[in-house]
Amino acid sequence: MKKAFALLLMLAAQPARAELPEPLTCLLRPDRSSDIGAETGGIVASVAVKRSDSVARGDLLVQLDDRLARADLARATIARDITGDKLSRAEAVTAGRGISAEEVATLRADAAMAEADFRRAELMVERARILAPFDGTVAEVGTEAGQLINVQPLLRLIDTRKLRAEIVLPAEAFGQVTPGDVLPLAVELTGSHVAGRVLTIDAYIDPNSNSFSVIAEIDNATGAIPAGVSCSLMR
Repeated sequence: MKKAFALLLMLAAQPARAELPEPLTCLLRPDRSSDIGAETGGIVASVAVKRSDSVARGDLLVQLDDRLARADLARATIARDITGDKLSRAEAVTAGRGISAEEVATLRADAAMAEADFRRAELMVERARILAPFDGTVAEVGTEAGQLINVQPLLRLIDTRKLRAEIVLPAEAFGQVTPGDVLPLAVELTGSHVAGRVLTIDAYIDPNSNSFSVIAEIDNATGAIPAGVSCSLMR
């Protein structure tokens, strides 16, 4: 915190620069933001969520029409069971030398192929269910039931329990702040003051603006601050 205070004193003492905003502003973004899509094309059977819904990891977001995939799975299940039974009987007969080792090897290969086909069919059924990869809030929904889709984003999921702020600092401040430092930020919309813990610091200076960026993380477990609002570094 002492280092952050020294940084603020240095910023206050330096003359204003035309290239930098006054005060030093930032934008609070979600800690995680992901465009969720399907791994395969198909027809949307149903959309289980709407905009602003909260979801947990593993919750169903979109269900694709899986009737063909389930039919393939049923066929693969039957083929796996049949080849498995044939192999079991052959191995039992082999003990009495009623079938050649070569024939048993062929049946084992057939059983392995049938098992692989079953696993693939099972995976295609699973891929028809598009699930939430993390806890979050649905920010956008870009599909509806009956739509024919390809491999494309269907909705956007964000996690706002933590927010991230990119703060642009003048080159003179380089070396004055390190990961782990806490910077005081003012949130314009709510009028509140929050602590931003520094996560990363640019390793270079932008020659056009003679500045560098710092990424800070803000705890927002209560959801009091909406993502997308402006903030500023308090001096």
